[in-house]
Amino acid sequence: MSRFRRVKKDVRAILSDPEWQSRLSELEAWPPGVVVPPLFSMRLDRDESVRWRSVVAFGLTAGRMAAASMEKARVLMRTCMWHMNEESGNLGWGIPHFMAEAMVNDERIAKEFHKILASYIFCDEACDGNFLDHVELRRDVFGDWRVWLKPDRNWWRIVNAFSLSHWMKRTRTIVPMPHVRSV
Repeated sequence: MSRFRRVKKDVRAILSDPEWQSRLSELEAWPPGVVVPPLFSMRLDRDESVRWRSVVAFGLTAGRMAAASMEKARVLMRTCMWHMNEESGNLGWGIPHFMAEAMVNDERIAKEFHKILASYIFCDEACDGNFLDHVELRRDVFGDWRVWLKPDRNWWRIVNAFSLSHWMKRTRTIVPMPHVRSV
């Protein structure tokens, strides 16, 4: 069995365990660069709880990666951005949650990438920036409010009341928050 498949199997076993939160520390047995590829694949897992738990695990892993090498963390976030790009051939399901969770877990990642995350949902007059055409992906960008409303950050101005109401009117949706969890 290849290393990727073995690690993916082990990581999935951790995340599917009812006591998964107490087992998250087991992920530290692998270098962050070894854990990230299986986590990327688990964002599409058939089990919804594993999908959401992979978000938490990704954020913790990104934080560990940033502590070891900020440049590797930047590469990781740029990989997430590439997944959000239509030209990549990928569909960005789960990627906004991964990006937000990484920002919640590491202040330096947050300072460098929060405006990019916000750029996926805000449209200027020409809508020629990073604005996502796919409504469900735009909802995901709002998905983790902790990245926007963390008390020690003033980023709430980015998602001010006008922008939120404009966005909700434009998409005719209410932002679901199924991922609210205690970690």
